Amino acid sequence: MDATSPDKPKASETKAPAKKGDAGKTDPKPGEAYWKRRAMELHARLAADETAAAGGREKIDRLQHIVDALGCVVCKERNQLESQLLRMRNDQIRLDAKVASDRTAIQEFEEEGRRAGVLPGWLRVP
Repeated sequence: MDATSPDKPKASETKAPAKKGDAGKTDPKPGEAYWKRRAMELHARLAADETAAAGGREKIDRLQHIVDALGCVVCKERNQLESQLLRMRNDQIRLDAKVASDRTAIQEFEEEGRRAGVLPGWLRVP
């Protein structure tokens, strides 16, 4: 018997059977669920960061009133409170930057959706 018989196809000639749905895997187009989920995530992050920033501003205001109420200008307590106030203001700057970054991310997301031809309702949060 000959090893190269014409009845049997060679191993290199056999093709793997095509799986159902393989054609769509190369370029999947995100649907409504994807856009709505991303919008919810971005808006939730913005809301959390805005809440943290608002809380920080309230703490700074309270501490500022305490510092202002102290009659002593060069006493140890005032110096400690002022250094704490300075740290809190630096933290507040970082929190405000996160809020601004979140807003920018939402604007970029909406622009990305617009360019992709997504319906505007998919980008809104109820």
